[in-house]
Amino acid sequence: MAEMGYIAYMGPELEFFCFESQDNPKPIDKGGYFDNRPLDMGGDLRREMIFALQDMDIRVEYSHHEVAPSQHEIDLRYDEALAMADKTMTYRIVAKEIARQNGCYATFMPKPIFGENGSGMHVHQSLFRGDINAFYDPQDQYHLSQLAKPYIAGIMRHARELAAITNQWVNSYKRLVPGYEAPVYISWATRNRSTMVRVPM
Repeated sequence: MAEMGYIAYMGPELEFFCFESQDNPKPIDKGGYFDNRPLDMGGDLRREMIFALQDMDIRVEYSHHEVAPSQHEIDLRYDEALAMADKTMTYRIVAKEIARQNGCYATFMPKPIFGENGSGMHVHQSLFRGDINAFYDPQDQYHLSQLAKPYIAGIMRHARELAAITNQWVNSYKRLVPGYEAPVYISWATRNRSTMVRVPM
């Protein structure tokens, strides 16, 4: 890709649950999507995780409570793909360690609670050539360039292979069911959370 003059940037949104302990996977709050206190009891925990990440020069974009009880999300600021892979693994270790220090258990398990939304990792993807976003075309109906469209088509064409890499456990497929904002269709859309690829508006 570098030979073609492109840099791949990735920006992951990692979701996780915090439970009382590994032996007692009971939610520690009853917050919902973007809830504030008193329902979101995990705000201080997320803040501590963010400060620890920033101390390691891992930039954070946003954080908030997710849909399910005790479910959280911390979004990392985009970076080059390989650097982001390292930052993602560091993030997971930091989240688990900060949770442990606070007497609870963080898990990135895809579907720990039946009947609730599971945890995923949306990944914002773009190719840049210098300072130019090669996926963006202001003249296109969906603002997608002639490079972005086959890129999306390639993701969908290799959906089975990608699923084998990104959904490694039996529990992963318990998450991939309709009705829980999981990507259950090999398609793309602008607002549909059930599609494999979502195009920003």
